[in-house]
Amino acid sequence: MGTFVNIHDFRKKLEEYLLYAEHPIVITRRQMPIGYFIPAKVWYLKDDSDEYKNLMSALLDASGFSEQDVEDSIEAFIQNGAGNLRKKLRHE
Repeated sequence: MGTFVNIHDFRKKLEEYLLYAEHPIVITRRQMPIGYFIPAKVWYLKDDSDEYKNLMSALLDASGFSEQDVEDSIEAFIQNGAGNLRKKLRHE
């Protein structure tokens, strides 16, 4: 299941969310969703679990982006000098 967190707490605990979040996070302000955070490790595990796959699908639908949009962004980042990122995230 996804996690809801207000923007203040998300900013305050950003390092913890980046390192330890195991679900997508809906970032809120005054109980209204204002953004989505998908931890990289969750993104790369999406094909290993129906739960993650369903969460990703729902989150991407809500955001208006497709899985291919995210993959294209990752690839663009890698092309800009982060060639080892994919290996590290996939533990290759």
